[in-house]
Amino acid sequence: MKQKICVLLCVFLILLLTSACNSNQTTMPDNDNIGEVTESTDQSALTTEESIPPTEERKAVDILEEAGLSHEKIVLYLSISSIVEYPMDAYDFLKIAEQPNELIRAYFLSVYSRYTIDEYIQVVADMESATFTDEQISNYSVFVNKYTSDEYIDLIKHMRDTGLTEHQINSYSEYSEISPETYINLSVNLESAVDALYNYSYFAEACSLEEYCELLTKLYTATGEESLLPLCPLSDDLIFAKRHISTYDYVEESIAILDMEGNIIRGWDPEWGEYDIQYRAKCGDYFFITTKGYAYDYYDCDVVNKAGEVIANIYCKAKKYDIGEGYVFFSLGADWGQIMNPRGEVIELQPGVDWPSYGDASGTLRDGEAIGKLSEGLFYGLCTKRSAAVYYNTNGEVAIDLSKEVRNFEVTQMSDFSDGQARIEFTGADYRDYYAFIDKAGAFIGEPVEITD
Repeated sequence: MKQKICVLLCVFLILLLTSACNSNQTTMPDNDNIGEVTESTDQSALTTEESIPPTEERKAVDILEEAGLSHEKIVLYLSISSIVEYPMDAYDFLKIAEQPNELIRAYFLSVYSRYTIDEYIQVVADMESATFTDEQISNYSVFVNKYTSDEYIDLIKHMRDTGLTEHQINSYSEYSEISPETYINLSVNLESAVDALYNYSYFAEACSLEEYCELLTKLYTATGEESLLPLCPLSDDLIFAKRHISTYDYVEESIAILDMEGNIIRGWDPEWGEYDIQYRAKCGDYFFITTKGYAYDYYDCDVVNKAGEVIANIYCKAKKYDIGEGYVFFSLGADWGQIMNPRGEVIELQPGVDWPSYGDASGTLRDGEAIGKLSEGLFYGLCTKRSAAVYYNTNGEVAIDLSKEVRNFEVTQMSDFSDGQARIEFTGADYRDYYAFIDKAGAFIGEPVEITD
C-alpha cells in the first residue's frame, strides 16, 4: 500500500515539473523571437475597429448625428451625395437642413452652381415673402441658369397677374424651352393648354415644340374652341383633335379631324374614342376607331385613311396586321380571315384553309406563327402548330398551298417573294431539315438542300 502511494506522489511531481517548464517556455520567449512577437502583436492591434480610419461618408454621418439631425434628413444627405459629382460638405447641409426636402434637393442638384448656401437661404426667404409655394421655389432650379432669383420672382408674379392658375404656373417648368409669353398666351386662351402641351409627345417626330405651340395658337384662332386638345397626327396634313363641352345639363366629348389651318375635315363625332386613337387604333395607313365601346372589343369601328375619309366600317374584334401597299389582314378566328384593300373593300379569305389565328390585338404573333408582307401580289401565312403554310393573293384566294397535308413535308419558315421566287425551310418526311426556293406556282426551283449546321 505504501509503495502505491509513493508511486502516485512521484507521478504527480513529474507532471507538476513538466507543466512549469512549458509555462516558462510560453511566457519567456527566446530573445531572437521577441521582435517577431511584438510585430505580430502590433499587427493584431491594427485589426481592431478603432484603428480603421473612418470614411468621409462616415465622418459626415457622425457630424449630422451629433447635430441631432433626423434619420430622414441623413438619408436625404446620403442619397444626394451619391448623385452629385462633387464632395458635399456636411456643415453646409446642416445650414439648410430645416428646409423642405425638395428645396434641399434643388440646391445641391442645381442651384449650388450659382448661389452659396447663405445666398440660397436668402433666395428662399425672398420667394416665401412673395407667397411662392415650395414647388415654385423648387422649380427655380430649372431656370437658375436662365434667370436671376429676382427675375424669376418677377416672372411668376407676371404669370399670376395675367390670370394663370397655380397649376399652369407650376407646369411651366416642364416646358421651359418655350418663351414665357408664348406659354402665357396659350394658357390664357386655351383652357386645355397644359394637357395640349403634354400631348406634344405624339407630334414630336413631326415638329419642334415651338412649331407645335404655333399650331395650337392657329387651331384655337380658327376654331374658337377653348377646350381644343390635339390628340395625334393622322397624316402630314391632318390631325385628330378633341373638344369638351360642359354645361349645367349637358356634357359631351367629341373628336374631329382638322387640317393644319384648323379647318374641320370631319367632326365633331361623340362616338369616336380618344383612347383608341392615341394608343391602339393605328394599323398601317389607317386608323380603326370604334363607334361603340373600345377598339378590339365586340363592336364596329370606322376605318379612316390618311385623307381623313371613313372608307369602311368593320367588325373590330378582328386582330389587324399591316401587310403593306395599303392592305390590312384581319384575323377573326381559326378558320375566318379577311383582307382590306386601299379602297376599303373587305375581302373574305378563301374558306377551308387552316391559316394562323395570329397573336394579340396589336397584331403581335405567337411562337410558330408568321405573316408576310405583300410582295409581287402575294403574302404568306404560316402556323406551324397547325402545319399550315399558304400564300394568298389580293383577292383572298390561295395561290400556293404548302400545308403538310398537301405536300407531305412541314414548312417551318417562309419568306416574301422577290424576283419571282421565295425561300422556304421545311422538315421532310425523313425528319431532316431542308431549304428550297419556289416559284409562284409553288414548284421547286432546283432540288431542296439539306441543312446540316
